[in-house]
Amino acid sequence: MRTTRQASASIPRLAIVFRSGLIATATLALLGGHCPAAPTISGVSGQVGQGELFTITGDGFGSEPNAAPYRFDDFEHGTAGNDLTWWGLSKSSGDYPKFTTAQVYSGNLAAKANFDGQYNCTAYKTGFDFDEAYISYWVYWLKLSGDASRNIKLARFVSHTTDYKSGTPSLGYTGFYTSSSIWYAFNGLPDGPDNDVQVWGGYVTAGTWHRIEMYGKISTLNQDDGARGWWLDLNEVDYDNAFATYTSSTDRDSYRCITMPFYVAHDAGGPHYIYYDDVFVNNTFARVEIGNAATWSGCTVREIQLPTSWSNTSIAVTTNQAKFSNGQQVWLYVVDRDGNVNQSGYPLTIGGTITYDLTVTNGTGGGEYEAGSVVSISANPPDTGKLFSRWIGDTSYVTHTYAADTTVTMPTADVSVTATYGWGYQLTVNSGSGSGLYLYAAVVPIQADPAPTGMVFDQWIGDTAGVADVHEPETTISMSSSAVEVTAAYESPLPGDLDGSGLVGQGDLDIVLDNWGDCPPADPRSDPSGDGFVGQGDLDIVLGHWGESAGPGG
Repeated sequence: MRTTRQASASIPRLAIVFRSGLIATATLALLGGHCPAAPTISGVSGQVGQGELFTITGDGFGSEPNAAPYRFDDFEHGTAGNDLTWWGLSKSSGDYPKFTTAQVYSGNLAAKANFDGQYNCTAYKTGFDFDEAYISYWVYWLKLSGDASRNIKLARFVSHTTDYKSGTPSLGYTGFYTSSSIWYAFNGLPDGPDNDVQVWGGYVTAGTWHRIEMYGKISTLNQDDGARGWWLDLNEVDYDNAFATYTSSTDRDSYRCITMPFYVAHDAGGPHYIYYDDVFVNNTFARVEIGNAATWSGCTVREIQLPTSWSNTSIAVTTNQAKFSNGQQVWLYVVDRDGNVNQSGYPLTIGGTITYDLTVTNGTGGGEYEAGSVVSISANPPDTGKLFSRWIGDTSYVTHTYAADTTVTMPTADVSVTATYGWGYQLTVNSGSGSGLYLYAAVVPIQADPAPTGMVFDQWIGDTAGVADVHEPETTISMSSSAVEVTAAYESPLPGDLDGSGLVGQGDLDIVLDNWGDCPPADPRSDPSGDGFVGQGDLDIVLGHWGESAGPGG
């Protein structure tokens, strides 16, 4: 399935730090000259469909030794009407929290807390010890009856391992509802050991699903490096990342328990049904999300994905399709542990294999292929008088750049290659092999024919400027930008012994006279001078050695 690629936006002069719905800007001067870089996505390979695996490549993702979230629960592992599994459960009366099909955000099941009057109906989890905590989940509130302006508590991180309702530090939210919505306030990390901070937010309307996010980071002792933040439907309610949580080492504690909709207070009446789904709990801000818009801030829906491995340049992810449908265009985002995110999303299509474009100009083999595919490509036949030269473009993926027929191994990115051509120049090899049409500067092997009987190879003659070694019968020639002609020349081991008889005499004279005046000579033996013409110079060689013998006494 083809997807269009889009590069991440570059970081502008103002440093931009994204924390879910938050966009915080600071000048370089305020940052001491440091501009934090957002993650950059360069490619994606694999399958993007519910439960399928895909891999993100890029840079600036940071390091997450424990890549998988502490917990992700989509509640698809239970049976409607049964008590929740994995979670610890508590209640004052009525039912424990249950699996349900009555209201579901994604998949087939969700969790349900049923409140009637003032009591708790809690799903909770202990057994962790976080100095930093992040939760994202979807919630649906349905109030059937009861008084207005009462208190309902939706979720909280606390320090106690046995008391899921209280403890310092505490990070959670409380809603005061009307007949149609919850007007919520958040309890944050205390400015001191005894002082809760509450930040008023907006409405969680009844009868619809809302995404809620919550983040807290406990400060170093007497350092303004604590943080707290809340988001509703991707919009920031409050964020503060510079305050001291503790002023005494004896007061400092950790997050050890997370509770999900856990309390209705002040004789709230009822019943109230609170449904929740796709609960993501982790001890770092780092996460992967897919959204419904090409920019982070433009998304109205984003779904958290489930990493299985995480390095600075690669993240392996299990797809959480959630409400997105097969064939839908989505955009991919990576958030690092400091909250930096690629502002421009990387486009994907839900429900299919990710493919990449191979564009072959002046050749065949182009198309859409999965990463890792080995694709054959071929250059088109050249025009008259021209030859294939080489492939240009994304040649790091081409097996043989100078071969007209070769292969491309597809990466996690689009690839474009072009076949190029050049004028061909004629090489003529007389008494040898290697003749043909070649490009300028081509290095061509040439080889002399076997020497005639009684003779040996002497040298290459003719246009020998490009010959690597004129005295070697097997050598190379570098082509010039014009036609080239070379000839293999031979000689007798005994000068003048043209017939190889071992004696310079009448037989050798006959060879010269029989070919007298030939240019070039029909019989290479008749030209011992090697000038390409049978004449006086050749006769002088024979007569100058007349009577000499290669044998004993010769």
